[in-house]
Amino acid sequence: MYKKFAQWISEHKEFAQAVTKLLLAPDGAAFPTTKTAAVDEPTQTFLKYRAEYLAQGREFLVAVAGAEVGREARQELLVASEADAHLFHNAAVLWLEDNPGAVIKNVLDYEECLKALWFDEVLRAGTARAKTMSNREKALRLYCFGADRDTPLPMGDQGLAAARLAGHVSLGKVIARDRTRFHDDGAIRVHPGFWGLFLFSPVNKSHRGDFRVEQGSAEERWLNELPALAIKPKLVHDAAPGRFQVYERVPRPFLDTALTPPGVFLHRSRAHGRDDFLVRVAGTDKGTRKVMVTCTKGVGLQPDCLPRDIAVRVSGVEEFTSAFEKATTTNLPFTYPAPGQNEGDSSWRNMGFCLVRGDDSDEIATVDFAHFRELYEKAAEHRLRDSVRGFVEPFVCVELNCLPHNVERMPEVAAAVEKKGISWPAQVVTVSDRETSLRLTKQGTDQDYDYGAPALELLEWERVYAGSAFPAKLQEVIHKDVEDLISTMTTAVVRLLPKEAARSWVDALPAKRALLERRALLAARIISSALASWTVFVENGLASDTYTGSFSGRNFNSGPRDSNEWGPFSRGSVRSDHKAPAGEGKYCGHVDLGNLAETLGMPDSRVFAAVGLTQGTSVPSLRAVERSDGTDEDFNTLQDLDLLWTESALYRLAIELGQFFRQAKVKLDEIAKAGPKEVWGTDLPLDERVVVQFRAALEPLGKAAAETEGRQPTSVLPLFYDLLPKKV
Repeated sequence: MYKKFAQWISEHKEFAQAVTKLLLAPDGAAFPTTKTAAVDEPTQTFLKYRAEYLAQGREFLVAVAGAEVGREARQELLVASEADAHLFHNAAVLWLEDNPGAVIKNVLDYEECLKALWFDEVLRAGTARAKTMSNREKALRLYCFGADRDTPLPMGDQGLAAARLAGHVSLGKVIARDRTRFHDDGAIRVHPGFWGLFLFSPVNKSHRGDFRVEQGSAEERWLNELPALAIKPKLVHDAAPGRFQVYERVPRPFLDTALTPPGVFLHRSRAHGRDDFLVRVAGTDKGTRKVMVTCTKGVGLQPDCLPRDIAVRVSGVEEFTSAFEKATTTNLPFTYPAPGQNEGDSSWRNMGFCLVRGDDSDEIATVDFAHFRELYEKAAEHRLRDSVRGFVEPFVCVELNCLPHNVERMPEVAAAVEKKGISWPAQVVTVSDRETSLRLTKQGTDQDYDYGAPALELLEWERVYAGSAFPAKLQEVIHKDVEDLISTMTTAVVRLLPKEAARSWVDALPAKRALLERRALLAARIISSALASWTVFVENGLASDTYTGSFSGRNFNSGPRDSNEWGPFSRGSVRSDHKAPAGEGKYCGHVDLGNLAETLGMPDSRVFAAVGLTQGTSVPSLRAVERSDGTDEDFNTLQDLDLLWTESALYRLAIELGQFFRQAKVKLDEIAKAGPKEVWGTDLPLDERVVVQFRAALEPLGKAAAETEGRQPTSVLPLFYDLLPKKV
């Protein structure tokens, strides 16, 4: 059925090439209309063929949604169109936007047909399910569709309106699409974006897909497991007793086959800007278990591009803070929840970026998409690829349609699109087997980058870093350190504690030792990944910048995130408002050095805090325990065998890494001072000699042994030489 559409492409190569250029360009309209000024050749070409292209869109719509067309034939057409960057799907949506309210006889609603195809894949992912749908699957369909039905309604049916306002999946136009490794087995098809659909967050507190928990179900086991993981029910549960929600607050332990059966799961980060995670879990046992995590990226509107009265409200200030509480509110997709909610004060209710047409903003979704692709490919080809598996693949960038039901749902956004020339929301979706909603930073606020449950966080971090390479010698060193800790602490406990208390402490040793070693090895993997990821950046002449700070604890998990300011290492670093220097140094490379010193170094290592190896900045001394009388802080702190100590190799490594990055920053300062005296800013000429000189300057730093507290213990940093940038 797709042959005639493929033939049209071959006969209109000029048009297809123009479309590709328009979609890839960060500036200007991706889909020019008759009102668009023909300022460049691709736009002129698009407008020349626009009417013919939209006519093809109508034909494609009829071919897909004809009442007599079977689902297999529909699927074949959409899969073929997806492989062609959704060229004809986009044409169909554009035709619908040009003909609002149009009804074609004997044709079903196009959006409903795509949703049905998508949900077939969702059900197929739940391979362990019974023949009948579970309560959770029914609630998921109702949450996403806005209606509990299997058969699409005809175009123009009166039953469509209510579903449109209640649903959380809508028709979209695809700005960018890449083939990912998850296309090979079809796993990627469980995401709405594969079908040209747009997924967004709840827009009021009641939008969570409430359902009754079935006896003996995985949901029942998960809720019963919360006390064992020391998770407060309010952090997970947002429904009445005996009920649960499909849009979950925190992820389940995805590798636990008893708590997470095969299927598709939704959850969100408490931190803004990374709201929606759709996870496909496959395999009924540990040996066959696979996890695919897709993440929707975007932090809402650009308020400075909106009328002031609208900007005030959608920016999350007081006028909108109560909107999320109102169960009837459906027209405000960019609001903050009210203070005191578990998800976190000031946490975005976002759907995606609202792009400014013709603007050179760094918040343009297509730029994010391109940067993710570039670094994923560079990491996959790099000598350290076994340590940098956390770079994510961009999958799809979808712009929400502007059909009448979305205009009704979002009148403020519609008005801003009309008056200010911004786009409808566009979301970037990435995919990985190692993505997570965690980040290394713990801010200690409601809007945080954690789950409020250390045991669950540990399981998630271990899933993310399973098999990630780190220096082999370090495992031996960590094992020896733990032996030293246990020997010293056992002697002290037997000497200082009552006999019964000492016996109980010794009995608990195996479990405590195992947990400590798990955390220590996890920290080693994270540190190795962060260093190797930075090396991928430096050896490719790249860096992030202040606004995104991809190596800061708030933007790093399995790899660097927030890609919109990735670019040449020797760019001039600027503040987020672009009105002054960033303050870290002349180059963007300075920013990453400063962030890495905080993320990996002491006194406040984000890595150690994330895995529970430190609490605050104070670190106990094991040698002090040898002299303890039982009342000092060092002995009392180390009794639980869950924190680092100053003599441990990991602690020394953090000290050395902090020194290394601070010294590297000094070297880069020297290079900057010796260079031309350009003014700061984005116009600073790029000079790849800066990177060459910097890489050469790192060599002696990596070889130098670190000193701590006046002594010279065995340096740990040399174990990581291979993970550091090498001179050209």
